[in-house]
Amino acid sequence: MRVLPCRSKSIMCKEGRLNINESIFLQPLMNHKDSAWRGHAPFAGWLVEEFRPRTIVELGSHTGFSYLVFCQAVKALGYSAKCYAIDTWEGDIHAGLYGNDIYKELKSYSDDLYGGTSNLLKMYFDNALNNFEDGSVDLLHIDGLHTYDAVKHDYETWKPKLSTQGIILFHDTCVKGRDFGVWKLWEELKDEYPSISFTHSSGLGCLFVGNDLNTSKLDFLKDPCKVIQAQLLCSFLGKHVDEIHRLGKAAVALELLTHSSKAIEEQLRQQLGILTDKCSHLELEIKQKNDSSFKKITRHLIKSRRNF
Repeated sequence: MRVLPCRSKSIMCKEGRLNINESIFLQPLMNHKDSAWRGHAPFAGWLVEEFRPRTIVELGSHTGFSYLVFCQAVKALGYSAKCYAIDTWEGDIHAGLYGNDIYKELKSYSDDLYGGTSNLLKMYFDNALNNFEDGSVDLLHIDGLHTYDAVKHDYETWKPKLSTQGIILFHDTCVKGRDFGVWKLWEELKDEYPSISFTHSSGLGCLFVGNDLNTSKLDFLKDPCKVIQAQLLCSFLGKHVDEIHRLGKAAVALELLTHSSKAIEEQLRQQLGILTDKCSHLELEIKQKNDSSFKKITRHLIKSRRNF
């Protein structure tokens, strides 16, 4: 759905607006990892609470930030759902190549916190298609290889899997260059279904494709003023999540610096102790040598006096 310029003096419009639920204020538990998706955590939380998707599928998870946000929201709401992260965890031309450690860390973390909900499928997207019946996926997040051909292929091959409650998310809708093509596909699709997009955190597009979605929850999309209100709110809350991440990194850096300072202080204390011991030994040697020299000189003087 195309967002038109708002002619109203205020973004607060008279009728129906974005329902402010508790999950829009979700603070990611795994917020120490760098992720371009971080600013969209509030919208993801809102989406899960409003529509309660029973089957959530993410194509391309990397470190798992967005995937874990979905899992966290489901667990916090206490309803039954299954979340699937599909990835080779080998990387690509956009994410870069990486080893198996990222997969192992994500699996350990997700199994511990979301064992009854989380499922990691280490395979190519096309190979995972047979694991899902047509019409079974309620929320699909497409975030794999970002070329136009790749993301269009993911959209076309996975769209039949969407249920009548289906919602699709596309990340990086605002990134151009480096052969990114999500923005181009989004321009083609955004007017085919009710939709909303965000420009912060590399951009996120959301298509509400299901025929049986609760339309009352989407009434705000009919008014450009309310769309802008929702975009501003999610952007503001996303920046808050980003700020908490930066403060967390600063706290970790400060802790490391403090630990490093203490370690350096201890090393200096040890070195000072060693130098003090060496000085004591040197003083003792000098004293012993002086005493020996004094005794020799005294004996020599006594001997010389006797010779006179």
